[in-house]
Amino acid sequence: MNRQYRGGRQKGFTLTETLIAMFILSTAIVALLALFAQSVRTTADVEQRLLASIVADNVMTETLAPFTLSPNLSQQGQAELGGQVWRWQRDLTETSAAGMFRVTITVRPEQSDQVISSLTAFREGGL
Repeated sequence: MNRQYRGGRQKGFTLTETLIAMFILSTAIVALLALFAQSVRTTADVEQRLLASIVADNVMTETLAPFTLSPNLSQQGQAELGGQVWRWQRDLTETSAAGMFRVTITVRPEQSDQVISSLTAFREGGL
């Protein structure tokens, strides 16, 4: 059965055009999904860094708040924040300036040795 189309022009897309359009669309969708996955990973990393920074700020505040630094000030501990347990370490070192101390706080996730946040401050006061 041969049917002649009146007007001499076809309407619609050919199979080749449709396949090329689907290929371009699927490539764009895959690229967007990869971008979304990377965004989720980055968001999780930023959340980890933010929580660790909050822990470091809290420990630093405890260190700088008293008038004098206590020799009994614990040098390490744990804090729970954001549903996670964080290990922190406080290092007090005397500087070359009399009566000045360098305070460094490092924070790690409980099951890791990777430092997520580090905070340093200087304060005056004796032990």
